[in-house]
Amino acid sequence: AGDGDAAETADEIKAKALSAARDALAVFDLDGNGWLSKAEFASMLCESGKSKMTAERVDEVWAQADTDGDGQLDIDELAFFIGTSKKQKRQKGREDAAKAAEAGMSAARDALAVFDADGKGWLSKEQFSKMLRGWVPADRVDEVWGEADVNGDGQLDVDELADYIANGKERKQKEKDDAAKAALAAEGMSAGHEALASF
Repeated sequence: AGDGDAAETADEIKAKALSAARDALAVFDLDGNGWLSKAEFASMLCESGKSKMTAERVDEVWAQADTDGDGQLDIDELAFFIGTSKKQKRQKGREDAAKAAEAGMSAARDALAVFDADGKGWLSKEQFSKMLRGWVPADRVDEVWGEADVNGDGQLDVDELADYIANGKERKQKEKDDAAKAALAAEGMSAGHEALASF
């Protein structure tokens, strides 16, 4: 009942996290001792796209990851850290989606208040075009209308408008994410980097 990530069992998440931890150790355990030092861990964080982390933030994350406090991040601690990060990312995704839907509904109501000049409670294609003026090139209005008018009735109601606004932000973020993944793939990421890219 939901997306593929939510359908994963705890065992599947653990298995994927353990596999990613093995890959990370293969790449970032530079001295081959079977565990990561704080410096190796910091390198891993930077390589996985968290390069803007301050030394203080690395210390905070290290304290969370090194659960037994021995100064050595072993495979179990690393797998737990990676698995927890994925769960937190999914939860944040759900929270962000709820916020986007709420913001979309608010923006849709505001747009209707401004552009629904005749007070019907929905926008015609002409009214929608006026709303998009300055944001969307004129030659893309038909395409955007087709995306927004989901039921094809020629009337963009508040729900369709809210969905379009909320999903528009998601589409832009997906485009950015896809471009970043393509750039990383073009650079020929190693297996360890690919495993970490998901967390």
